[in-house]
Amino acid sequence: MKFRRVIIRCKHFSDSDSSLAFSVVAVTGFSGHAYGSWKNRQSHRMWLKDFLPRDLPKNVRILTYGYNSSLLQEGRRGLLEFRRTFVKNLSTARNSLEERTRPLVMLGHSLGCILITQALLQAQSNPDDKHILDATRAVFFFGAPHSGFKVDAFVAMVEDLTSSNKQSTRLRLLEQLREDSEYLEEQRERLIHIWSNMRIYSFYELKDTPTVQKVCTLRILDFGLYF
Repeated sequence: MKFRRVIIRCKHFSDSDSSLAFSVVAVTGFSGHAYGSWKNRQSHRMWLKDFLPRDLPKNVRILTYGYNSSLLQEGRRGLLEFRRTFVKNLSTARNSLEERTRPLVMLGHSLGCILITQALLQAQSNPDDKHILDATRAVFFFGAPHSGFKVDAFVAMVEDLTSSNKQSTRLRLLEQLREDSEYLEEQRERLIHIWSNMRIYSFYELKDTPTVQKVCTLRILDFGLYF
């Protein structure tokens, strides 16, 4: 996956223009879309393009990042692959010395929040990626599942779509993201020393959000009826 650039009021600046104040990177969540996930379904107005720039200086570059996290298709898609690809593409988008020292602000939604934290941990341990951690000034989390998701309904759906003799990357991903998983607990512990060097803003809903539910399908072959 590659970055999709949403250049609005700063569109007259080139990627290497030294007068850019900072860059904003927005990372979508589960089964999200780099552009569509930030767009209102009725008005079709896109937050990163139509609203956010009003509250930012004119010399800011906004990028949005998407990745294939669909649970309906099998593939080599797990947190490790997501993290490596995200870091690689972020480094490519900021490949000059000036770009890599330019302040960076991250916005994450849902699984995108986990992807951001994973990228920062990789940047902490890998000298080649340390420029990402050094440049990050703030992270905005929207519905961050730091303690995990309620994944039982998702697991049931994926199990129905997965061959019984096949190890599913989707199921492994869901187990890593399950509530109170050791994977996420270890991640939270490792993040303690990172958070002290940047500003963190978290936003969360006060009402439960409807999630997927498994619906039994009854198939009557004799009459050709499907329910």
